[in-house]
This record gives sequence, structure tokens and C-alpha cells, in this order.
Amino acid sequence: MKSSTYFVSLGRGAVIDEEALYEALQGGKLAGAACDVFTTEPLPVESPLWTCENLLLTAHNADLTEDYFELAFAKWRQNLDACLEGQPWVTPVDVVLGY
Repeated sequence: MKSSTYFVSLGRGAVIDEEALYEALQGGKLAGAACDVFTTEPLPVESPLWTCENLLLTAHNADLTEDYFELAFAKWRQNLDACLEGQPWVTPVDVVLGY
């Protein structure tokens, strides 16, 4: 791949060599990457991938089940209620970490 390439992974986590991805991102062999799946999920805290500024990590939630929207709305409602009550969200966002 060209060093100007952005790698996007939406498949299975086991097909990505995470060590090679890390080395490519850190070594400038890739311009960046976006992944929502990893060999171990959630991605372990000690994974060096967390240190890659040119890696976009997204939640692995590409599923669409019969109750998806019902569950998503319930979680949204819990966050709204927590916000209105001045309580911590059930799905907090850390803007410093970027997720």
C-alpha cells in the first residue's frame, strides 16, 4: 500500500495483524486507519494501538437486530435523564481520549 493510504477495517478482528498495523501507522507506512473490530474486544487498555494518533477507533456495533432501535432509544433516554439530573452518563464521552 502507498504511504498515503488510509486503511479501513470493518470485517473480523482476527484478520488484522495488529502489531503490523501499529508498526505501519507509527512508521509512516500508512497515512491512517479506521477500525471497529479487533482480535480482543474491547481493545485491551495496554494495546499500543491506543497511542496511534492516526488511528480512528469506533465502537463495534454494526449489528442491526429486531430490537436495535428500541435498545438504542432506551440508552439515549437514560443519558438524557442523567444529563437533566446532573448525573454521569451511562455511556460517557471522553473528549480528551476522543471517544
